[in-house]
Amino acid sequence: MDQLDVLILSELLKDARQPFSKLAKNLGVAPQTVIRRYESLRKNQIRYASIRIDTKKLGYVGVAHLFLKISSGTKTSEAINQLKQTAGVFIITNTLGDYDAYAEMMFKSFSDLSEKINLIKNFPNVQKISFALSTNDDSLLPPKFDLFK
Repeated sequence: MDQLDVLILSELLKDARQPFSKLAKNLGVAPQTVIRRYESLRKNQIRYASIRIDTKKLGYVGVAHLFLKISSGTKTSEAINQLKQTAGVFIITNTLGDYDAYAEMMFKSFSDLSEKINLIKNFPNVQKISFALSTNDDSLLPPKFDLFK
């Protein structure tokens, strides 16, 4: 990966839907160069393309970052399967360290959050739950973020 690849990725982070012709013009190269480089990046560096949803417009006010300790003798996969059925949970993964699983869950109000946390606390496989909150923010990366600094 060279400097042009870095510039292409940086531009795509700003607007992944921009046409290759506009991207090429902004970078001072031919559109075919951008297309060829993009295809190579897709095969080797870009894991997937995604959309971002404005969760505020869906009525969500924030995200709870859940850290779960699973009961001894219980498979983490059982607890994860229970979490998958919980409204608002959109990321779940196994972890190493003090906790066995991590999840992210959207909530519409603090009473909604409280109900969901209490529901998860009562799962038979969940021994302990800790969480941190973040508000909805439409930017995952700050403006002018240099991915390769």
